Amino acid sequence: MLKFLYNYQVVMSFSPEVSTHALMLRCQPAVNAMQHIDEEHLVMPPSFRMNRGIDAYGNRIIYGSTMLPHSSLAYVSCGIVSQGEYVIPDGSPKPYYRMPSRLTVPSAEMEELEIEELADTSLPIYDKALLISRKVNGMISYSPGSTSLMTTAAEAFALGKGVCQDYAHIMIALCRLHGITARYANGFIIGEGVTHAWVEVHDGYAWRAIDPTHDTFIYSGYIKLAHGRDALDCTVDRGTFTGLTAQHTDISVTVAAL
Repeated sequence: MLKFLYNYQVVMSFSPEVSTHALMLRCQPAVNAMQHIDEEHLVMPPSFRMNRGIDAYGNRIIYGSTMLPHSSLAYVSCGIVSQGEYVIPDGSPKPYYRMPSRLTVPSAEMEELEIEELADTSLPIYDKALLISRKVNGMISYSPGSTSLMTTAAEAFALGKGVCQDYAHIMIALCRLHGITARYANGFIIGEGVTHAWVEVHDGYAWRAIDPTHDTFIYSGYIKLAHGRDALDCTVDRGTFTGLTAQHTDISVTVAAL
């Protein structure tokens, strides 16, 4: 198995300070058939009382809060994971991964989009998904700041640009249109940057992964955190606080092969 060292850091600043701050995090790697945790650490401010659990989609969550006023917040998730081939057996995928979700409802233009090769009924499911990935990658340009967390697949498709979340949403919408069971996945990839999003498709036996942003089949090196119908089901960081403030957040991800 391959081993990867990961480090995820978040630094938030508030001006003026805030209080009654609650967080729900999905910032620790998933445990599944292709990925195992060798070592993990989560460093949080001492004032946060944290609990652990599992959400409705089977993702690991960490949640907690502090009542103390503060003008900054920093936390770190780091560790080592071992990975085999990105194949997650699942004999009975949930039916909602075949239906449109809040951010993956296709537009009329998406429904009319032609991908000629998909007419070949002998093509395996995974090959069809790869064709959709290639189509999405060729139609959308990567443009940070052009969309938001709430941008739908239809909106990003109309814009013709977006970030990894948008590529994933468009691909998921098109996969479901063509009868392919698909879900949104997020996590870390090799190098330095921020969190990343990709697509898992069910080939009839197991979940396999494709990154439409880079139009690539995923074998390993993508550290999975969580999955859901779309990004809103599995946000890495979500929080609320009391106070009228300006917030600034810096996120840093580093992943290296060992």
